[in-house]
Amino acid sequence: MLVATLILFALLLMATTVALARGRRLAVTREAVVTLARAWAEDGSSRGRVCTAAAHAAGARWALLAEPTPRGDGLVLTAAAGAPELVGTTFDEGALPSAPLHVPDLEQAEDVAPILRRIGARSATVHPVVRGPNVVGVLLVGW
Repeated sequence: MLVATLILFALLLMATTVALARGRRLAVTREAVVTLARAWAEDGSSRGRVCTAAAHAAGARWALLAEPTPRGDGLVLTAAAGAPELVGTTFDEGALPSAPLHVPDLEQAEDVAPILRRIGARSATVHPVVRGPNVVGVLLVGW
C-alpha cells in the first residue's frame, strides 16, 4: 500500500510539473505575441514574427497577415508563417472583420475567405488586428 501511494504521489508530482512547464511555455508564447504585436504597431517590422508566434501559440499549420491594399479595394497578404509563397497575394474579401471568428469546418462554411480553402485549411480562426480604434488588418490562423 505504501509503494502504491508513493507511485501515485510521484505520478501526481510529475503531472503537475509537466502542467506547470506547459503553462509557462504558453505564458512565454503569449508574451512574445503581445511584444511582437506592439513592435509591429510601432514600426511595422515584425509582421513575419507575429505570424510565426501566432502559429506556434495556436499549434497551427500556418498563420497569415492580410492588410488592405494601397487602393483599399481588397486585401494583400503581407506576412506568412508556414506558407511564405503566399506573401503578396491579393484577394477581395470585403470589409475587415471587427470581431474574432472561428470556423471549425471550412467545407461547411459558405461565407469564409476563399484564400483559406486555396491553401488547404480545414479550420481557421480569423482575428482583426487593431491599432487604436481602427482595424488595420486581419490575422488568419489555420489548421
